[in-house]
Amino acid sequence: MNRIICIVLLLLTYYTAFAQNQLTVSGVVTDGASQETIPGVTIYLKDRPGMGTTTDIDGKFSIKATRGDVIVFSSVGYETFEYLVSKDEPNLQVSMKEGAIMLEEAVVTGMGTTQRKVSVVGAISSVNVKELQTPGSSINNMIGGRIPGIISMQTSGEPGDDISEFWVRGIGTFGANSSALVLIDGLEGNLSDIDPADVESFSVLKDASATAVYGVRGANGVVLVTTKRGEEGKLQITGRANFTLSHITRMPEYVDSYDYALLANEARVVRGDLPLYSDMELTLIQRGLDLDLYPNIDWQKEIMKKNTYKQSYYASIRGGGKLARYFVSLGLSNEPAAYKQASNSDYNKNIGYNKYTFRSNIDINLTESTKIYFGSEGFYSKNTLPGINSTDQLWQSLAMLTSITIPKVYSTGDIPAYGTGYNTVSPYVLLNHTGIRTKEQSNLQITLSVEQDFSKILKGLRMRAQGAYTATNYFDEDRMTLPDLYFAEGRNVDGSLRLVRRIQAQQTAYGYSQDQYRKFFFESTMTYENIFADNHRVTGLLYYNISDHKKVSDILG
Repeated sequence: MNRIICIVLLLLTYYTAFAQNQLTVSGVVTDGASQETIPGVTIYLKDRPGMGTTTDIDGKFSIKATRGDVIVFSSVGYETFEYLVSKDEPNLQVSMKEGAIMLEEAVVTGMGTTQRKVSVVGAISSVNVKELQTPGSSINNMIGGRIPGIISMQTSGEPGDDISEFWVRGIGTFGANSSALVLIDGLEGNLSDIDPADVESFSVLKDASATAVYGVRGANGVVLVTTKRGEEGKLQITGRANFTLSHITRMPEYVDSYDYALLANEARVVRGDLPLYSDMELTLIQRGLDLDLYPNIDWQKEIMKKNTYKQSYYASIRGGGKLARYFVSLGLSNEPAAYKQASNSDYNKNIGYNKYTFRSNIDINLTESTKIYFGSEGFYSKNTLPGINSTDQLWQSLAMLTSITIPKVYSTGDIPAYGTGYNTVSPYVLLNHTGIRTKEQSNLQITLSVEQDFSKILKGLRMRAQGAYTATNYFDEDRMTLPDLYFAEGRNVDGSLRLVRRIQAQQTAYGYSQDQYRKFFFESTMTYENIFADNHRVTGLLYYNISDHKKVSDILG
């Protein structure tokens, strides 16, 4: 009975404390521009599922909260507003700002044109760019799961090769052109080349009615990206520094030398053969008494790092006046690979991926009806790798080599190989003694466009002409080598190793390949949009484009 009374008292005390801590926030939500009340605004407590309400027809609301809660105000076409609860508030005035694209206003539909959402019949998805502001490798890796109809797949986690492939509504075309058409500020490009912080708007056109204006180029979907432009007002300076720690969570697990020897003996005995290792050899293996002939090497531990980090930096300036506006950004990132090179290796050159980017957008008003846009963007990247043809060879060697076959290095200083072929080399040798390979890429794009408004002649008539020059360079250098590699067949009478050379040293071989690509592009659009009798809309589009591209290759070695 006493226990029941104590529980009841505790519950009453908790309820009283909870009731005293509960606060009421009431008020009205208005449009920041027109000052009119907004009905139907969604209001909820951040990170408190099930705690929410909406504004009534007069824009009024009331919600219970506790001190420290954050109330979120959200409505289609408006920027989300957050309010920190610190006390009872009977008359909170919330003024919401209009978003970049209103539901009844417009959506980007292609060729730089927009339509009201209620008029759009094609499948178009617009993405909140704030969702892309995460420290990922590229935008490709962020859109999977965030956009309906997008399927993405990442086939490698290696720096420089960890860019996801993506498809709009599956693979519609087999072959080299199965990916979506990506247009950045109206020009064809790659999503992986853009810093997410440069993106102003992001839309995906997914079906035939939405992509028809692009013809066969848009058969697999179209991704439209608009980068940030300058704004009239005070100078805005943005800076960002990201440090990302990555941890390898799933790796194959291999047995050590002693367990391998026991299992090998068991397999031999089961099929009627003699054991592979004698009792004396098992003792040597178990106690680690001869690590030259019976080593115990964890190859994953020797060549892999469980934890790696990535650092990236970004800075931008934005501003301007009535005559001209500007946006300039710079970015850099450094991502070391998860491979653990030996400190005494002659080819320890910080294996990893470095990238530097820049962007410049300048808008000038020549007259009230004539605008000029000048844009430039580019990047330089360098990927440093071991001298082998592909890092896949590291993983193949890691999977084929047991922990007892050969040591990392013999006690004599000689480097081992258990066979005569290149594929019989240990992953430690492939990583540290095969030379170095670098892959460099640079890209520069310059564009100039002129937009003329002919509304004084014919209301709703506009014309735009845009020309662009793109130059891309690829430069790969290979410095491949290999030292003498030996295998210990046993020990001599004096106890010294009996080494046999399996692979003869290869002198450093130099080779390079260079590809240069340039493209000229010109397009012109004429659009017309007008409203007759208040509710009859007429729109039209004329489009013309021409392009010329050339590729030059130079290969040595």
